[in-house]
Amino acid sequence: MALPPARRTVTVNFSGPFSGQLVVSLSPTLMPEIATSMLGLENAELSPTQQEDAFKELANVICGNLLPALAGTQVVFAVSAPVLLAEGEAPVACARTPAALAHLTLENGVAELTLNVNRDSEADLAAIAASDSLKST
Repeated sequence: MALPPARRTVTVNFSGPFSGQLVVSLSPTLMPEIATSMLGLENAELSPTQQEDAFKELANVICGNLLPALAGTQVVFAVSAPVLLAEGEAPVACARTPAALAHLTLENGVAELTLNVNRDSEADLAAIAASDSLKST
């Protein structure tokens, strides 16, 4: 059985009307592309630190836009600083339920986004989903 391809992963924890964690994993080959797009630099000019920082900022932006899209713009979430996990390290899955998963196959790699909701927040998320505050996109 073949091993899955290497991935780099960033986690962003959040709390508010519901709490949990956004996990963004991607092929390492995408990191220079993300940094090039975000920083406007050529690939050859990018340091590993710049690539990692751009990846963390991308995860932060995704989380910051996803939460109001789910819960509405009138609610407030506390969003923690993104954390880049060590290569091969998996996010801690304690007491969290995957609420949504997006798998993107791109030209130069894959990206996967998982929204994990703390189990004690599942009822809160279900109530938000059933209310008018859930926006369709």
